[in-house]
Amino acid sequence: MKKRVMDKLEAIERFKQAREKRRRLDNVLDEVYTAEEAVELKQLIATYFATKLSKEMQRLADEKGWNVDTFEELAKEHFRTPYNPS
Repeated sequence: MKKRVMDKLEAIERFKQAREKRRRLDNVLDEVYTAEEAVELKQLIATYFATKLSKEMQRLADEKGWNVDTFEELAKEHFRTPYNPS
């Protein structure tokens, strides 16, 4: 179970990195292109990254032997630190 938690954390970190790159690219597009061009480019880029993320998740699933049940279990896990008011 601990290994799956680490696997999920790895996947989450990769997603965060991709999201940050996308945010920076969005800012550049907004500065350089017209609003219409920026929207079109952002749609193309979003499709590209969605495809790339899907392939990466499939690679991780194949590599680690994950299946639909594994993803459902991981989705239900919580990684929050328990609240301790002391």
